[in-house]
Amino acid sequence: MDIPIADNSEDMNFTSLLGLNGNVKDSVRTTKCGQFLFYPLGTMIVFTRVLYPTVDDNKTYDESTMNIKKRPVMYLEGHLGDVSCLEISKCGNYLASGQVSAAGMKAPIMLWDVNRVIELYMQGVERTQPNDNSLIKALSLTIGEIYSIDFTCDSSHLVSLGGRLDNTIVVWNIESGRAIASMPAGVDIGRVTKCLNQHPNRFVSAGNFHLRVWEFDPVCMKIQYMEAKLGKIRRTMTSIDIANNDETCVCGSISGEVLLFSIARDPLKDPNDADKIIPSLIGSSKTRASKGLSSLLSFPCPLPQFSNKVWYLVGGGDGLVFVLDHHLRKIDGVETKLLGGVTTITPANDEKRGFYAVTDQSSWYYLTDDLKTELRGTCHFGGINDLCFPRRCSDLLVSCSLNDIRIWNTNIPSEIIRIQVPGLECRCIGITSKGGTIVSGWSDGKIRGFYPQSGKLKYVIPSAHNGAVTALGVVDEDEMKPPYRIISGGSDGRVRIWAIYPEHQDMLISLQEHRKEVRSIALSNDGENFVSASADGSCIVWDLEKQVRTTAVFAMNVFEGALFHADGSQVVTCGSSMKLTYWDIFDGGNPIREVSGATASILCMDVSQNGDILVTGGHDRRLMVWNWDEGVAVGTSYKFPGSIRRCKIAPNNKFIAVAGADGSLGFLPMPTTAGLEAIEEPIAKMNTEIRLKSSRARAQNLARDAKVKGLSSRGAGLSLPPIKGAQKSSGRSVSGAGNTNN
Repeated sequence: MDIPIADNSEDMNFTSLLGLNGNVKDSVRTTKCGQFLFYPLGTMIVFTRVLYPTVDDNKTYDESTMNIKKRPVMYLEGHLGDVSCLEISKCGNYLASGQVSAAGMKAPIMLWDVNRVIELYMQGVERTQPNDNSLIKALSLTIGEIYSIDFTCDSSHLVSLGGRLDNTIVVWNIESGRAIASMPAGVDIGRVTKCLNQHPNRFVSAGNFHLRVWEFDPVCMKIQYMEAKLGKIRRTMTSIDIANNDETCVCGSISGEVLLFSIARDPLKDPNDADKIIPSLIGSSKTRASKGLSSLLSFPCPLPQFSNKVWYLVGGGDGLVFVLDHHLRKIDGVETKLLGGVTTITPANDEKRGFYAVTDQSSWYYLTDDLKTELRGTCHFGGINDLCFPRRCSDLLVSCSLNDIRIWNTNIPSEIIRIQVPGLECRCIGITSKGGTIVSGWSDGKIRGFYPQSGKLKYVIPSAHNGAVTALGVVDEDEMKPPYRIISGGSDGRVRIWAIYPEHQDMLISLQEHRKEVRSIALSNDGENFVSASADGSCIVWDLEKQVRTTAVFAMNVFEGALFHADGSQVVTCGSSMKLTYWDIFDGGNPIREVSGATASILCMDVSQNGDILVTGGHDRRLMVWNWDEGVAVGTSYKFPGSIRRCKIAPNNKFIAVAGADGSLGFLPMPTTAGLEAIEEPIAKMNTEIRLKSSRARAQNLARDAKVKGLSSRGAGLSLPPIKGAQKSSGRSVSGAGNTNN
């Protein structure tokens, strides 16, 4: 069934999108000029300008000729799966990106034209299109996943390493887009590959218990490897970097130590000839990084007496970043601790010789040469499970995910407060009507209340459900006049109503009608009823005061959400059927209408305050804005980086907040075709009045100062005696002096 879309439907794009896939190794890549960078976000690659660019290259980009003030980022679209690796060529003209595909399916490598991308960005383009010449080629041969990619030093060839299911090294000719050679990466799994800095036909690969130095012949299209001697040492190597002179390379292992190898080898020769020069292990560091060594980078020694030596910047799985000298000894006092395991360390290509570091908790840092840190960006590192706006306040947004709850300022947007509960996942959240408590449900079956100003724990309801607390509803009651009530649903299928007192919390009733996990709980506007939707295909409307079931509907569907209309006469449901179903709750729960709402499962929805507009999102990665009465889409967004788990309409009706399964958080403007009038909120109105008063007072002060300045200039050279009985007032000359002067 086709999706009904209105003729005047509006295309929506993100005004801002927060997110970074920090689990991708070497995820941030800067251009040669140092002014722009790439990083992965779900199925997209984000291209943006560095916040504080300092250029040491002869090519610069004038900001006066760039139309990027309203669109500071651009999205490179082309991948169908999540981006798994990124690399930019040595010449700076090409960008290669790999992806994760389903088992048995090919994982293409996308080859992008960096100069064309910059040109489109300067023109204010929001996202790439198939016909804009930004995508050069798609290279398809590897099955399943691309683990690692790198360009040769002359940027003529590309080397790729397949994932666990493929485990194949492939050498690509960039000009023709064809594979010239391929061979298994090793007896065990290969994890990383790196090309040499001066030899255009050599590269190194490493993985589980092996390191190989490869050489290929682009004319004869053959490839040959030479296994490095490890002796008795058996290590799993996850990162690699090569010295500028191509004599040695260092590898980071999951045991936390740095291994130093000599990678000199014989040139290509007849297989029957004996090997003379063989790569081998020549040393290892005594200092070990806790939780493994996940990223490293070699750089010239800053000391003048050792200017020809190489030092190493090392990032560990515990977030510790430190420096090793050319003897693999740790430099005392030069270290820093980041939040999360370090997955990326890359040069910033600026005049300060700084670095960018990314952690697996999706935090992005700038490091100076003495390892002083500056946080440049952060977001959720797990899928966002729920969103919530405070009542009549669009300036703040609360989100929950793995390990934490975060409060965001939607105007900037930026993170304000983070509430962490390590080792647990927050599945749902709600806010009391006065905004005094953030109520949250967690994977350990507890309900926790937090103070929103400080993030401190307010109360805990232990064993609220046998499994995880998966849905919450906060009754519109004044928490200053306790008790107030909350409704919870769990993975055990039970729905429970709680009375919250300052000293204790009581369970009023436990309702067991669902057989599987409760996915959604929503209250009616009058507060008399609430509806619960479950994965067992049932949706039940309850009387909140009588605490009994009033209506139940059943369908061959895994319900993901249910909402009341503003007048409480209808309920709309969504789920795995990919349809929006409208039910009449006063007529025995009979279906009124079914609308095809997406091309995949619908995971979330939200309704406006007046009940005219409905928004939905799901696995098809598109946000749809619907007219409730007509049942047609009046707005459609471009594709989100990942599946849309939650969507919320701001209380002022001006924008929509969208949360993804990849941890990204986006904001889209409400389409004009929706016909919603903006609602002026008390806080926004108060801020506007304060700004107006400040502007008016500033204007009066300027006028008064100008008048006083004019009087003093006219009275220059006159010495007027003070007037007896005259009083002084702030910002004025002596009262009566002006009259005397006149």
